[in-house]
Amino acid sequence: MVAVTGDHLVRVTATSARAQRAPRRSSWQRHLIAYVLIAPAVLLVPGMIAFPLVVELGQSLTDVTVSSPGHFVGLGEYALVLHSPVFWNAVWNTFWLAAVSTFLQLILGFLMACLLFGQLPGRSVALILFLLPWLLPAVLSAIALHLMLNPEVYVTDWLWLNRLSSGLANTLLAVWPMLRMILISVWRGTSFFGIFLLAGLNRIPSALLDFADLEGVDGWNRFRLVYLPLLRPTIVLALVLSLTSTLSDFTNQWLLSGGREVTNIVGTLAFEVGLTLGQYGQAAATSLTMLPVTVVLVLILLRHLEGEAW
Repeated sequence: MVAVTGDHLVRVTATSARAQRAPRRSSWQRHLIAYVLIAPAVLLVPGMIAFPLVVELGQSLTDVTVSSPGHFVGLGEYALVLHSPVFWNAVWNTFWLAAVSTFLQLILGFLMACLLFGQLPGRSVALILFLLPWLLPAVLSAIALHLMLNPEVYVTDWLWLNRLSSGLANTLLAVWPMLRMILISVWRGTSFFGIFLLAGLNRIPSALLDFADLEGVDGWNRFRLVYLPLLRPTIVLALVLSLTSTLSDFTNQWLLSGGREVTNIVGTLAFEVGLTLGQYGQAAATSLTMLPVTVVLVLILLRHLEGEAW
């Protein structure tokens, strides 16, 4: 039997204490490195997002114009915006654009993900082709689609609707600007959905798919019982990101129309009120009307994903 002396007990205690402190110090060092690495992003977010948002919010509470510094009017500019039929027409166009284009992006994106998930010959080439609309500059896509979808050519002449029915041709010409906005959103957004859903499909454990094969679950039941429950978090995330992006979209629609179309969405209307008419306060109020909708969508996403394993 080894006698335990006081010095030996002190050494054992000190060694044990060092062993306990070492993981803590190592963990603290790792956390410090993580904080240092994310510090630029933490500083960038308030500077690039929070500060402009606060400035725009303050501007929306004034009647500032291009020729006047303006005065504090409280919610006066919001009242003018909410009583404007032009604004509500833009809101209707915005939600119609977001709903239809997001639904089509989801369907086409899922088909794209399923195609790439299988053993497709030339899978890498197909992936690049599917990603091409998303990777192309927005200006190039907008100009190409503007030339390709010229209503005077493709609605009246190419489809011969003016020869078949002038009423149908006029109706289609009236809705053509909205159809073009939906087409460019679907054109550029489908690959976004496809990549999201493809990542979700790749996360499904192969053992679960093998078990479904053993149980004879295939076809619609396989999609309903296996794929859909496991893809639900990915689908919800993609839907919320797409909806919030479309609701605040300006670039694609302005480049597509160049301000020449009468079909406005909230983003283009705010640009027109601000930079064309010079009503900066009213333009800020117009653009901020979409903020509550965006916040609600994000809260829905967070609530739905709460407790989900990613």
